[in-house]
Amino acid sequence: MPPTPAPTAAPLPVGMPAPAHAPVVLTRGEARLRQLCASITLGVVPLDVSTAEEVARRVLGNMVMSVEQQAEVLRSPALPRLLRAPLPYNSVNPGWPFLSLELMKPAAGAEGAAGAWDRLRGASIRSMQGTKPFTLLTGVSGVGKTKAAYDVGLRHAFMVMLRVVEHGTPTPPWSALFSFASAVCNSAVRNGDGLPPVVERIALKAALVVLLGAHLEWAVDVSEAAVSAECRGEFDAAARAQLVADDAAPATDGVIDAARRHAVLREVVLRAQRNGLVHYNVAVNFQRALVNLLATPGAIAENGTLQVAVADAVAYLHRIVARARGTLHLLTGYVAHWPQLQGRRERMPRRAWSRCGGRLRLPLMALRQAAYCASYITMPSCRQARTRR
Repeated sequence: MPPTPAPTAAPLPVGMPAPAHAPVVLTRGEARLRQLCASITLGVVPLDVSTAEEVARRVLGNMVMSVEQQAEVLRSPALPRLLRAPLPYNSVNPGWPFLSLELMKPAAGAEGAAGAWDRLRGASIRSMQGTKPFTLLTGVSGVGKTKAAYDVGLRHAFMVMLRVVEHGTPTPPWSALFSFASAVCNSAVRNGDGLPPVVERIALKAALVVLLGAHLEWAVDVSEAAVSAECRGEFDAAARAQLVADDAAPATDGVIDAARRHAVLREVVLRAQRNGLVHYNVAVNFQRALVNLLATPGAIAENGTLQVAVADAVAYLHRIVARARGTLHLLTGYVAHWPQLQGRRERMPRRAWSRCGGRLRLPLMALRQAAYCASYITMPSCRQARTRR
């Protein structure tokens, strides 16, 4: 049995002196930069690391599978006698294929899903005018919180899934955030109140925004690959297959219009999330983006104080949002650039965020506010690092 690979630490930023056999005298800022970069680990590298294009191709292929093909893959020859339509098979992670039952039609029909979305959207719009623009859907396990998020994602919004904990442990991207935050708290120079400096607590908010951006970046990476020229044939085949319910993308038979293309892309985004392979890719995005922020001039002062600004993290997030909007415009037959989109937000399909556990939806327009409204980050080893408001 091959040995388990060791966790992968973040690479040193460009410009940092390479380790040498002779002792190297580092400033306090340089030493802390090395320490914090080393704390952003990725965990164990999965056996089947795949690119966004490979994932997009698998997802699009899954969307056109027939019942007969699934009977062969699942080794169930009687399946065609039991099913009239294929099951939502998902092989994003080839080492761990599964059935995404959340993608099946809601029992209450499209009307029930539309009613739930109207209520949630209304609450989100109202809360954006307050101090904490969050819409929280709660309930005991099994009542359908995840299913509601998928129903919204199939029919009304591009849903970004954020699974924080899986099987009782943090997923790789969130584990990387907690490890980084612990390193910040454990190495900070404490104030008289026993807390790290306010500027460092603000930097932890910036790291949280970077993690949100890393999740969105993976969804955008897969979206860009799915609508690229390389995947055009697979995407058109998925659109023609109409695996997304007709009431989700009404269109004339045989016509692949913008509504149907958007419906296919929404399902691609949903299928490309929530598995171990995706968690690793999101962690890679987070590590790269956060290391880049740490390496910017002024991010760490000469005395070692961490002073990454939330605005820098939001700028990274906005760049990902610009790519998302460009991808959506490609589906409608023309390309627009970010400066042209600033005044046309109302024409773009809505994006939503969903945190597994309690569902958390957050429109992209509210992310900047949310970055400042986050009260604190809590983890076992640094519970005293709470930001006081």
